[in-house]
Amino acid sequence: MAHDDSMAQLSALLGVDSGAEGALLSSLAAAARPQSLAPRELLVRPGETLAEVLLVRRGLLRFFHVREEGAEWTKAYLREGEATGPFVGGADDWPAPLGIQSVERSELASWSWSSWSEIAAKHPRLERWAAARAAAILERKSRRLLSLQGNDAATRYEEFLREEPELAARLPQREIASYLGMTAESLSRLKRQLRRRATGGRFAN
Repeated sequence: MAHDDSMAQLSALLGVDSGAEGALLSSLAAAARPQSLAPRELLVRPGETLAEVLLVRRGLLRFFHVREEGAEWTKAYLREGEATGPFVGGADDWPAPLGIQSVERSELASWSWSSWSEIAAKHPRLERWAAARAAAILERKSRRLLSLQGNDAATRYEEFLREEPELAARLPQREIASYLGMTAESLSRLKRQLRRRATGGRFAN
């Protein structure tokens, strides 16, 4: 990615003006390490540590957990312009109980915890952004947990289509099912039921 594009994306991510925070953006751009992932490539295995802050420049990542029976449950997705990692707390060896895998070809920028914390120590704006990002992640997790616990499968699916149409268009059905806490077969049955309901029961498929 060109330097100007990198600066623009960092400016959008942090919500800062490139003129007012040019030194911060330049420091981040200089310390970033580019990474490329092929579709379905595994970045972090469940239980491994993530000692880097990651920014998705292009593409889509998924965070998943492997259950005891071997089935995978997708917990979250990370899209262009979104970041994750050990933002706060001084943890340079952040445990990652979830695996991280690319859904499609992806381009990332990453920062080691040491370089990230060094830049944050010099730029309070980055520390404030990191705290806000950590709070946003926690709030998103809470809303998702409430939906999984409080809504039936049909409500979860319809809510997903309504709130995340762009993500729904990018995902294979098995991953939508995994994200919504159901099997692919259950999602297929649910979609047939919703189609019958929409057509007044005239069609079975």
